[in-house]
Amino acid sequence: MSWKEGDELTLNTHWGSSKLGKVIAKYFGDEHFPVEWGDKPLYPWIFPSVEEEKKLFWMRSDAHHPLILTPLQEDVFTCWEQRIVENPGRSALWYFDRYWPPNGMAWLIRRGPGGRCYHAIIPPPDDMVPAREKFYNMVIGAYADHAVEIWERLREKSKKNLEYIDSVDFDKLTLAEAMLVFQDMLDIHSEHWNYHWYVNVSYYAMLATFNEKWKAILKEDVDERIAGDLSISLKDANWERLKGIYELKEKIKKSPLLTKIFKKSIPPLQVIEELEKTDEGKAFFKEIKTFLKKYGWMSPYVHQLQVESFYERPEYFIEMLRFYYVTDFDYDKSLKEAGEKVEKAKKDFLAKVESKNLSPAEKEEILKWYERVLKMAPINPDHHYYYDQGTQTRLGYVCRQIGKKLVEAGVLEDPSDVFYLHYYELKTIAADPQAFDAKKLTKERKKQLEEEYRKVPYLGWFGTATEWAMTKEFWRLYWGWDVNRVKEFEELRQVIEGKKPPPKVLKGIPTGTPVAEGPAKIVLTADDFKKVEQGDVAIAIMTSPAWGPVLPRLKGLVTDSGTAMAHPAIISRAWGIACVVGTRIATQVIKDGQIVRVNGMDGTVEIKS
Repeated sequence: MSWKEGDELTLNTHWGSSKLGKVIAKYFGDEHFPVEWGDKPLYPWIFPSVEEEKKLFWMRSDAHHPLILTPLQEDVFTCWEQRIVENPGRSALWYFDRYWPPNGMAWLIRRGPGGRCYHAIIPPPDDMVPAREKFYNMVIGAYADHAVEIWERLREKSKKNLEYIDSVDFDKLTLAEAMLVFQDMLDIHSEHWNYHWYVNVSYYAMLATFNEKWKAILKEDVDERIAGDLSISLKDANWERLKGIYELKEKIKKSPLLTKIFKKSIPPLQVIEELEKTDEGKAFFKEIKTFLKKYGWMSPYVHQLQVESFYERPEYFIEMLRFYYVTDFDYDKSLKEAGEKVEKAKKDFLAKVESKNLSPAEKEEILKWYERVLKMAPINPDHHYYYDQGTQTRLGYVCRQIGKKLVEAGVLEDPSDVFYLHYYELKTIAADPQAFDAKKLTKERKKQLEEEYRKVPYLGWFGTATEWAMTKEFWRLYWGWDVNRVKEFEELRQVIEGKKPPPKVLKGIPTGTPVAEGPAKIVLTADDFKKVEQGDVAIAIMTSPAWGPVLPRLKGLVTDSGTAMAHPAIISRAWGIACVVGTRIATQVIKDGQIVRVNGMDGTVEIKS
């Protein structure tokens, strides 16, 4: 490319031009990491040339999509975009149109090397920034102030949508009727992600503003422990699910038969077989299935549609329930401890405020944002339950139901093969089973993508890191990128490609959690949960709410992705687990059984053996 480090760069789109500032770093791929740029832009309705797309900072979506981005999900199912012919360029415009932020115009995705998902944010044209900034600053506080009433309204609408999907008996539908439900689910998905951005952006914008006010008014760095604990939720649907699990666990304890079954060292599927042998066991398993009909819409990777939910795979939940039984999980104690963390954080924060010589206006301002943090704390996990978990996993479920119909019609070998069809291919083959050889096509695609996923390094970004992308673009914070971490990544890339030995100490992001040491266990799939034992340190790309059964066993948690406000950091603070996030390479350099020391205070992970 014509630009180099230190050059001033301007992005040109069909909307206008945007100054990106100086180039901090660039990387367009190489023989180890082949980026397919092509001769024409991926988004021709936005960019006049491929050169403009190369000016963007394409960061890996490891927080949401650590697995293969399948053709079907890439086409129509990602939470950011529906890149289909009838609706081009729709890339999280719900968010950008609603709030009109000055730090983003559109959110784009692409399948990168290894079949993984990468995304980038486009800045608005320079001449639009002043007006957008004024509007954004005007409305964001109002959203935070009315968050509870807004969320209650959106939640009721969302519940009805999900209840409709749950009421469908696909076994009684023809393929044509199932395709109608499929389209309904796509409409629901779009509607719910509209609501997701409504809530999610106001939440993270509110936290960012609170941190800015903290630094400006209290004139000190933000205490991550206090800020994080203020955001702990004490009342949301995830707590309701935990209470239900606790009640099931208590029934096991009170029943000699159930106790005997759940104490056996047998696989979860065998537990189900044992339950089905008696009337009491059958009744209890029926109760479990009823519970999962409402609360089983979760998976280890909720944003990856090809991963089955706990509702579809009750053996996953059986393993979770058994662990809660063996450890005698105490719901009331856990809720009480979480509440104590919040109360201590409130007390410590207010003490800080009182210790400063603040003017009445300064005190009023910082306390206003403090109250907003407390008000919105339960809303974020609650909306994750309905959207990130409930909507995403139901969408995957509906796709598999279509896949089952195509298997019955002799079109596919396995229901999950549906994810290796493109959107229009799915419609074509549903209407005409002889249109092409879908079995051969999906088999070849799956094999190719899986081989690419295994062979290609797991790199964090490509394209161009500019001053705008590293200092002004908001969502980089969620994925943990800044100027220093981009510069450090060149050295990490050398390690990943085997050109340098791995460091003994990994640098990540501190989370305000303790220090702990223990044997490492690499956790990349739900099956890996089984090998995690008491006192282990889990090494993962990212976590999700499905990690519930693993958390009580952990002394430490280390992730490739995330920031101090990402899911692993939040749950670690709630459970008192030592946690470091955003290491970029932990899953690629740490091996099972190695002793690691996790320092949640300074963000380092020492590989000791």
